[in-house]
Formats: sequence, structure tokens, C-alpha cells
Amino acid sequence: MIVEHRASIILFNVLSGLKDKHKPFLLPANVCPIVVLTYLKAGVAFELIDIAPDSLCLNEEIALGKLSTNINVYGGIHYVHTFGVENNPSDFFSSVKSLNADFFVIDDKCLNIPEFRTNPLQNNIDLELFSTGYSKYLDIGWGGFGYLQPKYLYQPIRIPYELKDLERLTESIKKNIDDDTIFRYSDSNWLGDTLFSTSPEKYQRLVMSKMAIVSAHKDVINSFYSHKLPREVQFPIAYQNWRFNIKVPKRNELLEKIFEVGLFASTHYPSVTHLFNQIKASNAEEYNTNILNLFNDFRFDLDKAKKITSLINEHLIQ
Repeated sequence: MIVEHRASIILFNVLSGLKDKHKPFLLPANVCPIVVLTYLKAGVAFELIDIAPDSLCLNEEIALGKLSTNINVYGGIHYVHTFGVENNPSDFFSSVKSLNADFFVIDDKCLNIPEFRTNPLQNNIDLELFSTGYSKYLDIGWGGFGYLQPKYLYQPIRIPYELKDLERLTESIKKNIDDDTIFRYSDSNWLGDTLFSTSPEKYQRLVMSKMAIVSAHKDVINSFYSHKLPREVQFPIAYQNWRFNIKVPKRNELLEKIFEVGLFASTHYPSVTHLFNQIKASNAEEYNTNILNLFNDFRFDLDKAKKITSLINEHLIQ
């Protein structure tokens, strides 16, 4: 197990160690911008492709089509479990590897429930990532861990870190998203504390000591949402661990009402194709329009859940 201050540092170190950085990775259009920025910082090429309308994850058909006709062009795929969905894309990964065993497969579970392995990685996954950073399933404010196939050497790269650089970058990205303008990357010391170190055993004990109380809190809030909100607006249960996700008409209008009464919700994850000057991803753009993520962590209690549920139900009958 590899442990770093944040999961993106693990990704950066692994990408930086690849031989063919010019070969692009296929990433889903609804990926978190920080992931794309990590590719940019590591100097590894990437291509954003649309998501599948059923899974909301990387469109497997598009990906396999591109890989099969460009065996020597691409470097691999970066699969993200949208909203931390507990699905198993092992058949897809096997198909990728059957095309070219050298395709590098990343299984990004940073929004999923942290899972500490006692068994080896599947042969068709090269890197598996989890996170316990800000606003993840289990949030201790820092931390990412991952599992890398033994044939790859993990070499930590120590680089400077400035919190102000991260804050400036985050603000710039937000402005570009709000203004729907293209982001121009300029390297800075934003990645994170690469000098941080802790033993994997100590980190695992810390995470596991908090798991039961976090899961219990989410279960209470999720149970309330699932019983009090119309079933037709809810996502399938496999998508409801990280946050409780719904689809509502006039989403932005509802969001304004939520903020007006001092509550909050989020709208993750929009397509970032325009942000990084790549081709349009129609599914990612369309499906994000009405998505609302309701909090179920310790930023929300049952009283807040009752208030926001009442607002949503009122909105739906208007």
C-alpha cells in the first residue's frame, strides 16, 4: 500500500514514472479537474471522452473503439467511479488489456468507501486509488492511498508546495467553470505536501477507527432522504454512498432557494471538456444539468436534512 498526503500525489508520481508520456490516457469528461491538472503537471497527455448514459462513468464503447483502432497511440485509461458508485468494471478492464497488455489501467475510487486490500490487485488493474481528503466518503482532511502492480517501481518525487498556489489555482478553475471559458495551465507548486510521511499501518488504523461512525451517520441521513424524497428523482442505491444524488428540474433555481435559507448542496461533476479545450461530451453535459448532490456527512445533521428535503419537495410540486 502506498500512502501520501493526497491521492493526486500518488497519481503524479506514477504518471511521472511512465516511459511514454506522449501517449494520451482516456479520461471521462466528468472527471474532477484536479485529476486533469495532475496529468498536466506530470506532463502526460490525456484525452477526455464522453460518459455512458447508464453508468455515468467512462463510456466503455467509445474507449474500446479508440483503443482498438489506435493500439500504439494511447497509453491507457483512467476509470473514475462517478459519485463513488460501487460497480465492478473488471470485464471492461480485461477487454482493454486484451487489446494491448501494455495499456496502463487506473481504477480511481477516490469517492468510494476506503478499502484496504488483503489480496493482490487484479491483473487487469495497474493502479487503484482511494482518498480520505476533503469532502470524500471518509474525510480526515488529508490522505490518499493506492495499490500499484509490483512490476512498477513507485518513486516519490519531492517537489515544493505552497498553499497559496493551490488556492490561486482552485479559484482560477472555479472562475473558468463559472464563466465557461478555457483554462490555461501554468505550472506552480500547488500539488501538495510531498514531504509528508506516515506509516501505512498508522494511517490504516486512523481511517478504520473512524469508519463505523461515518458510515452510521450516512446511513441515518440517507435513510431519511430515501424515504422522504420521491423515488423517481433518486439515483440507484449504488450511487448514494459519497453523497445522496438526485435529479430535479430547474436545478439551479432550487439551489438558489437552498442557499437563501442558509443550507447548501453541490452540483458535481460537470463536463470539463470545454474547460480544457477538448471536444464536446453530450452525455456528460446533458446529465449534469439537473443533478444535485445532497450532503450526508458531518456537515449535515438530520435537522438540516429535514429542512432541505422539505424545500426539494415543495420545489417538485410547483
